[in-house]
Amino acid sequence: MNDRKLTRREEAIFVNAAQRVLLHGGFPNPERTGCPDKSVLRAIAAHTIRAEHLMDSIEHVGFCSPCYTEFSAFRRQVVIRERIRFAAIAACIAVVLSIGLWHWLGRHHAISGGGEATRRERVVTYQAYRVDLRNRAALRGQTPTPGEHPIELPRRPLALSIYLPLGSEAGGYEFQIARERGKPSLSADGAAALHEGIATLNVNVNIESLPAGSYWAGIRRAGLSWRYYPVIIK
Repeated sequence: MNDRKLTRREEAIFVNAAQRVLLHGGFPNPERTGCPDKSVLRAIAAHTIRAEHLMDSIEHVGFCSPCYTEFSAFRRQVVIRERIRFAAIAACIAVVLSIGLWHWLGRHHAISGGGEATRRERVVTYQAYRVDLRNRAALRGQTPTPGEHPIELPRRPLALSIYLPLGSEAGGYEFQIARERGKPSLSADGAAALHEGIATLNVNVNIESLPAGSYWAGIRRAGLSWRYYPVIIK
């Protein structure tokens, strides 16, 4: 006697053959003797029947073509419902992921855009602007010279080229703009170079944040006293 165990393929063939026999009326039961209620068959198909009632019902279904036919129909309905439910869940997950991705991309774009905007704000373009002090009288505590108009500066970042008074030397200078002398609103350092006997101080100042009005522009070489000139910021 051959006691070799069946392979999975052989078991599947055997099960399929048994199902075909059952579905084609191989085990007729016209009187429906011992047949369980349809609710039981529906519970078996949905895997909701209690374990203690399962074996008896399964044994009957396996030898009753009418019961197996009904069980197969119920099972197909269960499978279809499960597929629909799975598809709905998958669709909901896809929607949630899409919304999450959309929000993340929007936030990321906003953060990136904001960072780029900040970087653009930090890149200040200085406008070239010349100030001629060669014929202006410097003030060391006195009131402005009568009849002399203040220097006018536009409220924007300025790359100042300042022609220093005649006799000024080349080298490092300090520059400031102040409402009150000695209390600068902003300050900067620059270097002056001689060109054709004229000392020109180049310094960048951003005065766009200062309110329009009257100020003092202070200039000095390191270690020397300040010289002030009246300024109007427009």
